[in-house]
Amino acid sequence: MSISTYKRSIRYRNTAIAVLVLLLLAAGFKVYAWWQKAELYQQAAAQLAAGNAVEAEELFLKAQNIGFVDYKEAETAQALSALQPVTQAKRLFSSLTDQIASAVAVNDAGSLVKAYESYQSTKSQVSKLDEGSQKRFAETAASYNIDERFAEAFGSVKTALIQSVEGAAAKKKFDADTAVGFLLQIPAAYYKDEAAKRKALNPLLQKYDQGRLDALVKSKSLDEVLKEGEGLQKFYKDRGWEAPWVAAKLEKAAQDTLAKLEKNDLGGFLAAAKTVQSYKELFGNSSKLNGYIQSVVNGRLARAEQLIAAKKYAEADELYKTLGAYRDTSKELQALDQRRLESDPAVLLQKAGIEGALSAATSLKGTNGAQTAAAAITDKKKLVLARLFADQRIEVAEGAVPSDLTAVKAIRPADELSPEGQPVLLLEAASKKRKARYVAFEAHGSELKPILDLEADKLESVRSGVVNADNPLPERTEKNGADKNSQDKNGTEAPGSQTGAKAVYEYRSGRYVFVKSDKDFTENGDNAGRDVNGDVKQEADKKDPKDGTARDAKEGAKDAKEVKSITANELPKNKNAKVVFQCDIQSVADNRAIVKFDDLYIVLTGKFRFSTGPAVVTGTYTSAEDLKQGGKTVKAYVVQVSSLVQDEEA
Repeated sequence: MSISTYKRSIRYRNTAIAVLVLLLLAAGFKVYAWWQKAELYQQAAAQLAAGNAVEAEELFLKAQNIGFVDYKEAETAQALSALQPVTQAKRLFSSLTDQIASAVAVNDAGSLVKAYESYQSTKSQVSKLDEGSQKRFAETAASYNIDERFAEAFGSVKTALIQSVEGAAAKKKFDADTAVGFLLQIPAAYYKDEAAKRKALNPLLQKYDQGRLDALVKSKSLDEVLKEGEGLQKFYKDRGWEAPWVAAKLEKAAQDTLAKLEKNDLGGFLAAAKTVQSYKELFGNSSKLNGYIQSVVNGRLARAEQLIAAKKYAEADELYKTLGAYRDTSKELQALDQRRLESDPAVLLQKAGIEGALSAATSLKGTNGAQTAAAAITDKKKLVLARLFADQRIEVAEGAVPSDLTAVKAIRPADELSPEGQPVLLLEAASKKRKARYVAFEAHGSELKPILDLEADKLESVRSGVVNADNPLPERTEKNGADKNSQDKNGTEAPGSQTGAKAVYEYRSGRYVFVKSDKDFTENGDNAGRDVNGDVKQEADKKDPKDGTARDAKEGAKDAKEVKSITANELPKNKNAKVVFQCDIQSVADNRAIVKFDDLYIVLTGKFRFSTGPAVVTGTYTSAEDLKQGGKTVKAYVVQVSSLVQDEEA
């Protein structure tokens, strides 16, 4: 047991020794730390006394960082608080000094400007502090000669940058944009003021930019030149610099290009004009280019109007379409098409689908809702009328012209001839017997129906549905269009053909019919007693008082007042009445003439030399009889003729 007790006591002894050693070491370390902190404090105080604020601050901070022993903690904290503004300023100026040196070494105006802005920012903040802080900051700045350093640095960099830009301009390399940007960043204070800065830099920058733009104009398209010019203007704008020479140079380049294109290439001019006007930042509303472009365009539009006035429609159309690349000319083209349709009948007729050769093509004013119209005679002997409406719809009407119609002089509208207000075309053609042959057609839907075919010296409208004809031949009918000589068998003009007379025709049942003439009515007593040769009727007629066909002049004049003008198909309604009507004699036999009008048969009787063809008959429907026609029996109305007006073949 004694041995174990001995070992235990040894172990306790050793543990106590170890603890003692640790305590001694801890005490020694603490004594050392206290001594070190005191030493640092003393050194800091000495540096502070020597005016080395930065070094003093660093020593005070080191002493403060030994926190497990206390040594003048309050004095250290107070010293650090007093030293902070000064130390911050010294660190700033020390850093600025290094930045200035680095920037000058490589002419880096950008870094130099950043250092300058940092200095100005801190300076601005200090100006808001107490007077003592401001004084210490100013003294620190003076101790570092910071203002002089900046002035010297900016002067050096400015000189180097100017030389760089001048060299680039001289060599025409134009790669000194960075240098230009640095020059613009240099504070105006180092040029004296803003005005002095602009005065110093503008000549240099203008020369450099104009040289660059001249090179672009020679090697690039207008769009590329303007694009780079726009970028250059933005470059200056972003830096708050006014460079009016850029826009002026670009405007001149654009003006020169436009002027050159205007002479020989209108399409190219208009494309260039659109390009120019797309750069609104370069060329605003006040730019002379806009006025120039507009004057050229207006001039070409005026030229198009001149071409239209001269009826050079194809050239005007081409010009409008070219101008359409610059501005919308759809309205002008539409108006041009309308003018062409109005003035060139062939254009409207072609648009209406009328094919083949055309003669007597005529433009007509629009009526009955149509804007314009055109008429012509086709090579298939058809009269066609095309009418164009506001919605661009075209209506076409056509009708066959008489096969013997020749040499149509004119086609003109004569809507006054239609009592129903339908469009009417009046053809004026050559005539062997009179000054003209007049043929009128009335439009009914897609059909042109003939309503008048008359040879006369003159035709004029009296009122709606009534016309006067000077010296007319009997009107032609649809059933007989052959030309009749208004001569008797001896070759002389037949008095019964109304030579020198004026006849009245009236619109009835869709056609103009003879109503009266000044010879038939005002002098009927003379004419009623003449046959188609103009001779006085046989004496036997006058001598026999029982003969109902003999009338003296007074009775004839009295009867003339009682004559009723009708159409042939109205005859059955006028029994025992003296009437005058127009007809077409089909056959003649034994002083009897046969007339067929639609399904109506008429027998003309009297002592006249009837002949086939058109005739104007005055007489009385007295009775009806059966008539053999083509193997069948038909009812015929008998008319006792008292006067006959008819042209007889030679």
